[in-house]
Amino acid sequence: MDNDQTRIRRLLRQAGCPPEMIRRFQAAGENGEAMLQKQILSQRQFELDEQIRSEERRIDSLDYLLYKIQRET
Repeated sequence: MDNDQTRIRRLLRQAGCPPEMIRRFQAAGENGEAMLQKQILSQRQFELDEQIRSEERRIDSLDYLLYKIQRET
């Protein structure tokens, strides 16, 4: 059981979850609140998706500028 908890903490850290989120997730698990755990994971997934979209917009801006420069030269 302890190995499972260690693995879960490691996976949450790899997902970039802040310590408070990890504590909330573990407390929810200890209290049998699987629905709350799902909400916590969904929240992190949403945050990561937003970060990806933001980075994609930045890349798109750079792509456009590179395209524009190449066209002008």
